[in-house]
Amino acid sequence: MKCLPTVGVALLALGLTAEAVAQTSCIVVRPLRASASQRAGLPGRLVADQQVSLRARVTGYVTAVPVDHGSKVKLNDPLVLLDVPELVAEVEMAKAALAEANAAVLDAEAALELSRSKVIEAAGAVTVCKAEAKLANVAAGRTRKLIEVNGATPQDLEEAEAAVEIADARGAVANAALVTARSAVKAASARIGSADARVTSRKAKLKAAMMIAGFATLKCPYQTAVVTMRYVDPGALVKMNDTVMLDVARVDRLRAEFHVPERDAVHIKPGVTKVDLRIDALTGEGATMEATVSRATSSINKANVMIVQVDIDNKEGKLLPGMFIYASILLVTEDGVLTLPANTLHLDDDGKHYVLVAADGVAKKVAVELKGDDGIRVQIEKGLTGDEQVIAAGLVEPGDAVRIAEAGK
Repeated sequence: MKCLPTVGVALLALGLTAEAVAQTSCIVVRPLRASASQRAGLPGRLVADQQVSLRARVTGYVTAVPVDHGSKVKLNDPLVLLDVPELVAEVEMAKAALAEANAAVLDAEAALELSRSKVIEAAGAVTVCKAEAKLANVAAGRTRKLIEVNGATPQDLEEAEAAVEIADARGAVANAALVTARSAVKAASARIGSADARVTSRKAKLKAAMMIAGFATLKCPYQTAVVTMRYVDPGALVKMNDTVMLDVARVDRLRAEFHVPERDAVHIKPGVTKVDLRIDALTGEGATMEATVSRATSSINKANVMIVQVDIDNKEGKLLPGMFIYASILLVTEDGVLTLPANTLHLDDDGKHYVLVAADGVAKKVAVELKGDDGIRVQIEKGLTGDEQVIAAGLVEPGDAVRIAEAGK
């Protein structure tokens, strides 16, 4: 859309008035109401989803490092092997102590079985003694009746009564043996309980010793990862909780990280806000992708920005941590927004925006405030109602007489 100054001679030849000759012929457009979006274009960088510096958990000498820079590893793959002989000795001692405790349990169980058999034997003896005592009492009673009819002598009665006393004594001994056998059963049961407790304790010690001995092999902590840095070689002495041996990063999933300015941060909603991503290092398929904001810090830091991250699937391994990435973040979408072609917009000496409106044959300067600008059309926040005839950019200045030659779009 252009504003074209007329040529006076040509106009006079066509019979136009002098007033018409003094006017500038213009093409005008009216603001359109449309659905408009506000976006933020931001550079960012890819970072590993998870990363860690692995340190030695025991002190020892490095015997092998089966990985190197860039090695792809999986969960529990061995990364560094250490020689820690004292840990091996502790495991063997713990195993021996456990074997001893298990043997003590077997001994206690055998003692319990023996004690139970003695209880059965003593109970049988008590039964026999009760029967013998009963028979002796019956015999003594008969002897007393026979003495009354002179059928037995006093000596016979003494012998019968002595037999009763002997039977009673045997019964007391049998009862004492039964009590002793039952006590032995309780003692054997207690020994088993104590032996079982020692077994449990020794098992725990063995488990702890084996776990600590396992620290001599450093393993991959992630499902899939890559070794990004190696710091040790075989023969090196590493110290517990001090020596960093490897840097490992999980790269099957990456995070695109951006710093969103304060003015735009209020529009960011994790799980909702849409993002168009472009990776300059790639070409063709995979160089662009659509995503959604995964998380945000929900606070503005000292640099007046909020950190926003987008999760990116990287199972194929095409992307690398540290790559630059560009994001177009959709902040706001509104319906019914006034828009104009970008070339209708002017800047005054103070840097403020305005447009020229054809009204009553004159180009009038109207200040406007912008909501957004996509480079093709500008979104008008304030200054216009939508009924104005906006003059296209050209040679027209504020206050010039104008004549509408054509209405554009």
